[in-house]
Amino acid sequence: MDPVHLLLAFAPLGLYLIGLGIVHWRRRPVVLTGSTDISLLALAVVGMAIVGPMEFFMPAALPLPGQYVWLMLLLCYSLLVTLWNLLARPRLVVLNIASDRLRPILMEIAARLDSHPQWAGDSVVLEELGIQLHLEEYAAMRTVSLVAIGQRQSETGWARLRTELAAGLRNIEASDCRRGYALTAVGILMLAWPIGQALALGGPMVAQKLADILRL
Repeated sequence: MDPVHLLLAFAPLGLYLIGLGIVHWRRRPVVLTGSTDISLLALAVVGMAIVGPMEFFMPAALPLPGQYVWLMLLLCYSLLVTLWNLLARPRLVVLNIASDRLRPILMEIAARLDSHPQWAGDSVVLEELGIQLHLEEYAAMRTVSLVAIGQRQSETGWARLRTELAAGLRNIEASDCRRGYALTAVGILMLAWPIGQALALGGPMVAQKLADILRL
């Protein structure tokens, strides 16, 4: 793979990993909605989609100028991500925290928002808030997801839970930031390697290869 393809493929992912590393550096939990998490991940892999299936299935003879074809392809990609977000169950993603530290905070918030929260293992029903959820932990990334159970969910209830959870985690500090260093180092490597190869190739050659990819 030539340096321009490498740069297109790995630059968005490298930036995503650097951003994730900065979150772990700060040692503060961050609460994201499920749609935000999916959208950020889609942006991280858009470069791989461009140099992979999008370019692979690009016909040899284009009915329109290349830039318009790519614009439509990227628009279709964004529409697929939007559809994914619309069809996905409500979800909150809490970065940089373990479930054993999140659970007591969530129990306190649940008791404050609902007079009779019903716990069963890692699941809880908040009838007054109109939500049912289950905790899913990804220990390797110190991430916990609060995933909706069932179809009957209140968007207002999820929004209120997110606000309360963000406020409750404001003063919590993570004890280990080594993941942040590792993620940032990998992200910088993903950026530096293709950028260095592109610089060695020279500006005119990079511009020519980019024009060939975009069919300009």
